[in-house]
Amino acid sequence: MTRWLMERRGLVRATGAMLATPALPRFARADAEYSLRLGNSSPADHPFVLRLLEAAQAIKQESGGRVELLVFPNSQLGGDNDLLGSVANAGSGQA
Repeated sequence: MTRWLMERRGLVRATGAMLATPALPRFARADAEYSLRLGNSSPADHPFVLRLLEAAQAIKQESGGRVELLVFPNSQLGGDNDLLGSVANAGSGQA
């Protein structure tokens, strides 16, 4: 059960970091209707980050440029605790 909890936490961290920041208003980004920021603590050359960049490109292409995913590796948006705190605040309306 502990292993399941650990894997679940990793999944929650990854998805939470992606959803931590609400979409920016239309006028903030002229080229994308929705702009999402995804932060993580992996180095920029880590395979996870490289796949995220590929996914971001595919998302932008598949959405016709309406959705943009910005990837911030190396804890640029804060460490794991900061990102989880952002998720908690976003869910309570305090973000």
